[in-house]
Amino acid sequence: MRNIIIYSLSIIFLLPASLYLKANDTILRKAIGNQYFYNFANNNNFDIYVGSTSGMYEIEETSLKKLNDKAGYIFYENNSLKTEVYSNTEGHFKFKNLLPKSYSVYPQQSVVKNNLIYIICNGTLFIYEVSDYTMYMKGKSIRCFTKNSIGTYDGIYCFGKRLADPEYTTGYIREYDSTFYICFDGLAIYNPKKGIKLITRPTTLETILGGIPIGFARDIIRLNDGNFIIFTTKGVYSLDDSLKILKTIFKTNDKEAPVIIDLFENPYTRNLTFSHNKTLYRYGIDSEELMEILVLKKPIVAGYKQSRNAVSEYILISDNTITYYNHGNNKLKQLSNMYQAHSAIPLGLDSVLISSQNGIYIALLNTEQLYSLYKGIEFNKRALWKGNNLIKMGTTTGYISTSKHQLLKRFSAKIKSREEQKQSRLEFWFVIIIATLLLAYIFYFQIIKRRRKYILIKNTSVVRKDIEDYIQSNLNQVTISSLKEHFKLNNRSLYEILSPHKPGNLITSKRKEKANQLIDKNFSLETISKSTGFSISYLKKIISKKNKTKNNS
Repeated sequence: MRNIIIYSLSIIFLLPASLYLKANDTILRKAIGNQYFYNFANNNNFDIYVGSTSGMYEIEETSLKKLNDKAGYIFYENNSLKTEVYSNTEGHFKFKNLLPKSYSVYPQQSVVKNNLIYIICNGTLFIYEVSDYTMYMKGKSIRCFTKNSIGTYDGIYCFGKRLADPEYTTGYIREYDSTFYICFDGLAIYNPKKGIKLITRPTTLETILGGIPIGFARDIIRLNDGNFIIFTTKGVYSLDDSLKILKTIFKTNDKEAPVIIDLFENPYTRNLTFSHNKTLYRYGIDSEELMEILVLKKPIVAGYKQSRNAVSEYILISDNTITYYNHGNNKLKQLSNMYQAHSAIPLGLDSVLISSQNGIYIALLNTEQLYSLYKGIEFNKRALWKGNNLIKMGTTTGYISTSKHQLLKRFSAKIKSREEQKQSRLEFWFVIIIATLLLAYIFYFQIIKRRRKYILIKNTSVVRKDIEDYIQSNLNQVTISSLKEHFKLNNRSLYEILSPHKPGNLITSKRKEKANQLIDKNFSLETISKSTGFSISYLKKIISKKNKTKNNS
């Protein structure tokens, strides 16, 4: 039972700080400093152990498992762990750039296992994770991607070359046949052989076609027949292959550009699905019919159409919610608990990759579960792209490039971690409940004990003063047995009344007090012995001790 209480208290007080360090692609997962850590030791299987002021622990990835309460340095001897008071362990400064600045002047000890770095510095245990991704173009705010281009807030890069103009992008870049259509408020067209062409109004930088300003460009798509559809802050427009306005498809009055959800083209029909504010629309490109098909409670900021036969199934993102909508049967399903999500691409038929201002999410539609990856990193709107097996995710300080395989590997580890945390929480609450019941039992027992003592004292006429007076009057011959016999008490009752003192100690104390008084008055040893019940030899020891005390003082 005692071990259960200690374990439950250690769970409460060993809650580590979870910190994130975006530098050198290394993340600080835990910093534990509520005790002093001494050193590491590991066996042939490379199991890692650490010694501390509160005992010895085994490190299991990012968790500590307590083995014993022996404080001190640890080492291996004859295949068993030992603890000692001192150690000759030498430190180094290899990871000082990882540590907080205040720790960089102290020597470290370290162990590296798999993708984790364990560091002891100035008594604190740090656990770092070497991330499975690399941050590219560090320091630049990434806005969008195509196969051969990257749009940033301070420059456009096509085939690795930075364009002189435009100097930024606020919308998508679309790449068709090595020609890049750049939505930067105005519209820029770049071809490595032909150079750059800007279609913009000089005074406001909005897009102007045929002398007509049509708002700030945010997206443009090309149809199979070579015509285009452009999305601006004033609406949706159909353009011919020379970028002349054919017709206005949709007009806005809130300066928010509609968002393309899907373009469907076959020999028989062509449909464009887009959203504006909270409404999802479908537009027949040939029939020129505009139809409202869904209204949500929050603005639709991104989405796409599922590729599942001819059924119209949509995945829609609205800030903290992902919505699955089946237009055929009007079925709607929603998952919430995201933070300012703004872009989405399919990972599989029933899995969605979503970027947000606080990390990346993967949604599993079939099980209706949501998982968070790269938590703590701010990703930009529109900066999410998937090639054959490559995924790029743009942030405010660079972009992450990873394969689908690596991403799913990270995702699998996240699921495993969540299951372990769930199991750990169950174990935690089980221990807390057991500890609480134990403490309640102890508390109840103490109350019952005190109540019994109160009832005992209340139900007898004997009080502590009566017993002390009797001892004082019969100092030379009183015993525990004579006390019980005189007051008609059993052993337990006598101890309860005199608590916290024991009867024997109380008798001896009063005898010594009387003996010291008589010694100070120069009574003979025989007289003192008769008065206190002490033997003459014992009285000589008392006198000798008193004399030594006087001489020392």
